[in-house]
Amino acid sequence: MDIPRGLQDSVLRIFGPEGREWLARLPELLDACREKWTLSRCTLSGDLSINLVCFAISPDFGPVVLKVGVLHPEYFTEVRVLQLYGGSHVCRCYDHDADLGAMLLERMVPGHTLDTRTSASERVAVAADLGAALLRPMEHDGGFPLVSDLAHRAFRRLRRENRAGPRMLFLADVAEPLFGEADALGRGLLHGDLHHHNILKSDRDDSWKAIDPKGQIGPPAMQVARFMINELDRTRPSEWGNCLDEMTAVFGARLGVPEHEIALCAFLDRVLSTSWKFEEHLDSDKADDLDQAEFLMKYWSERSRGQ
Repeated sequence: MDIPRGLQDSVLRIFGPEGREWLARLPELLDACREKWTLSRCTLSGDLSINLVCFAISPDFGPVVLKVGVLHPEYFTEVRVLQLYGGSHVCRCYDHDADLGAMLLERMVPGHTLDTRTSASERVAVAADLGAALLRPMEHDGGFPLVSDLAHRAFRRLRRENRAGPRMLFLADVAEPLFGEADALGRGLLHGDLHHHNILKSDRDDSWKAIDPKGQIGPPAMQVARFMINELDRTRPSEWGNCLDEMTAVFGARLGVPEHEIALCAFLDRVLSTSWKFEEHLDSDKADDLDQAEFLMKYWSERSRGQ
């Protein structure tokens, strides 16, 4: 199986020498996975980031997804959160092998993503129901990372590496203390990356389920923040205000939190995810991201003054 150039570039950019070593071992790892789980008809997914993802057939579980990646802390976090959800509203984790850095996961069939739905109101309603269903109250962090800690580390790197301009640095300065304030709004276990392409339709029980959970601890409103900024990406800037009005109303009612908290978390997630683009040397769409972040900051500020 040929390793796509884009996957190789991403792995090398993020993991460096460790990634180079993993890429050299990848054919061997794939063979070991096929043998371990007796997999057949393995085909490469067309949607890859930093993991190799294959669709296959298992004699025990039927259609499955094989996910193989460089072993790093997020691997163990993902396995733990999948086990915690136990297949409820997320794909099942049938098995995993840390030595191989591999997970054997339920495949959603037909697997249409929420992005295929043309109605914005339907997309928002599905994300609201799923986001609420996945939220788990947590008195302690349970070993999962805090979103606020991820933000503080990202902003320290942003300032230290000196790749961001004044607009991004200003937004980071505004957002960083607000992550602490958001923490005080309550904490729950979050999916951590709940957006259109991570929400898939399953024919098994005619439901929408999530894939690729990160497993993070943060304020309940942060559960839907990633979806919100992705929905804004689909929307003309002239309609951002109306789009946010609908999302904050629906998400606020479904999650049981004030609408200005929903707006705050969308702003925070936009700034954090944009900072990661600088960290990963990604040059695309940063200006658009900054425009969106500034709009969200103004929107949240106006909504919070109205409370």
